[in-house]
Amino acid sequence: MPEPRSAPEADHDAEVRLRVAAGTNARPVHEAGDGAAAATAHSAPLPARADIDRHGAFTLVPAADHAPAAVAGDATAVAAASATKQDYLAKVYKEAGIDEKTWDVGAGFSANLGNVTKSYEWYAHMYHDHPQEMQWAGMAKLAGARVFQGLAEVEAMKEATKPSFWREPDLATSVMYVQSMHLEKTFLTMQKDVFQDLAWQHRAFADKGLPEMERLAKAGDLTNPEQLEGWRLIAGGKAAQGNEKLLHSEQHDILQPFWTEMGKGLVGSVTEGQISRETKSPVPGGKPFRTFEPEGSIGDFNDRWKWIHDDMLPAWQHLPADKQMEKVMTPLAAQVVINQARDQQP
Repeated sequence: MPEPRSAPEADHDAEVRLRVAAGTNARPVHEAGDGAAAATAHSAPLPARADIDRHGAFTLVPAADHAPAAVAGDATAVAAASATKQDYLAKVYKEAGIDEKTWDVGAGFSANLGNVTKSYEWYAHMYHDHPQEMQWAGMAKLAGARVFQGLAEVEAMKEATKPSFWREPDLATSVMYVQSMHLEKTFLTMQKDVFQDLAWQHRAFADKGLPEMERLAKAGDLTNPEQLEGWRLIAGGKAAQGNEKLLHSEQHDILQPFWTEMGKGLVGSVTEGQISRETKSPVPGGKPFRTFEPEGSIGDFNDRWKWIHDDMLPAWQHLPADKQMEKVMTPLAAQVVINQARDQQP
């Protein structure tokens, strides 16, 4: 992986300090199972964790401080024929270094910064180990930088409009404060729900292949037919089509109910319009949402899916494999800085 690029000054004069750990981490390759091509082993530096100091500056802490813990004690439980969704989810949390009890979306972005970052790092490592089969995980990590940016901006708006002893808020400021708190919790919930719904499936498939997914479906743990069809396609060597199924399910089944609720009422409609205007593609070469769909709404599933399917996916698929890997393995906060610089270009 190339060295991180020099960081420009962040918004609001926040100093961006990039400290990336040296060295490589060769991760084992697991058999994908049932016709899927075995993934090629790669060596790449572990992403560094992103921290935000009290001034809002991004700091990357060396990867050695937070490398995913080796899973040993729970290996027998997950290998057993009776392994459940909860068994796999527990393994994912342990690998990512996440304490589920601390993942409280109501506590705000700063309080959840470590968990959000670690979840995206886990996606990166899953893609790193299985770049052919786990394309959804790679795109999810790439999209994480845009989610990260949005959450940081919402939190900044919340802090800027927060009532204080020294300032008597007007009606508009009070509305902005309440709305920013709601948006922050909603986006954090969306991000967590996607991880909890799809990460364990990736681990189960990587460990034991399609037969395990079929067993989990019969056991009632894997209940989404489109997701199961996605794994069948991936196992049958149709990775692009299978990952598209996972992506469609993520957008339609997991995220769309949040978008629908978010757009209700006058304030919701205004907020959705603003998000639609400001949403950029996470994929290099991809068009911003409103450039692709000038009259579209990001909260409308058909508009959003058309943008993802007709612009974002082709942009991702046109990237050479080494560039895909480079982008996915770029540390999250470093990618935020790269995106900010790219957004400022004419």
